[in-house]
Amino acid sequence: MESEKNSMHSGERLTDEDIMTHRGSDAPAPEIYKVRIRRRAVRPMPAETVGGADSENGSKVDGAGSADGENSNVRVANDDAENVSVAASDDESVNENENVNEDEEAAAGEDNDTVNIPVLFYEITEALATAVCMVVLVFTLLVRAAVVSGYSMEHTLSGGDVLIVSAIPFEPKYGDIIVFQKFDSYPEHEVVVKRVIATEGQTVDIDFDTWTVTVDGKVIDESGYMYIAPDGSNRDKMQFPVTVGEGELFVMGDNRKHSTDSREVGLIDERTVFGRVIMRISPITQFRIFGRF
Repeated sequence: MESEKNSMHSGERLTDEDIMTHRGSDAPAPEIYKVRIRRRAVRPMPAETVGGADSENGSKVDGAGSADGENSNVRVANDDAENVSVAASDDESVNENENVNEDEEAAAGEDNDTVNIPVLFYEITEALATAVCMVVLVFTLLVRAAVVSGYSMEHTLSGGDVLIVSAIPFEPKYGDIIVFQKFDSYPEHEVVVKRVIATEGQTVDIDFDTWTVTVDGKVIDESGYMYIAPDGSNRDKMQFPVTVGEGELFVMGDNRKHSTDSREVGLIDERTVFGRVIMRISPITQFRIFGRF
């Protein structure tokens, strides 16, 4: 038994034959047995060694920690690099989109800058034709142009002035400058420009000494337009006072001593009136619009 215990304490493994020898040949061998293995005792290490080992372990741990830190830094750096790469790729995508948009805008601008000559010619021709038609309609239905000949209306109008005459029907009244068909003594197709002094039913009287004109007993103020030249004649062939008949007008030129008008040739028929002068368009420096009194 002591040898068995020693064998068990020594940690040697017993075979079935050994067991039978120690216990007798008649003893059955156990089906399951346990072997206890004694661990070798660890000798204590000197403090310096332990400290050194600890320091080494610590350095190793620190090294591992620093290595882990370095690995972490590397991973963070890699993540940052990946983020930078993603941002760079996004910027490149944005730049590519901007470049595409700029190219499309440039192409659209080039398309807009391209001039289609036939279309442009057609548009210009259409615009000119429309403008001409409008001018013709206006000058046929609404206004007419007339050119002053002579100096009977100076200093209001002068020879060569281009006038715009309203062709819209109107009722003449005192002060209107009108264009009408010639007097009987004028050449055929010639028109005349004069100022209306009196209309149907009014009575006109003229003092040729003072050049005072009276209509229905009231002196009219002609200081704004009448011009008395130092030479010329009074042209007083008509007997005054005179009453204007139905559908007639009494007219005179502003240049009283150099005007052939109603004083000499009589009253005019309203039906011969073409229209009322509304403006002077030439010379452009003397452009003027003529209102009504």
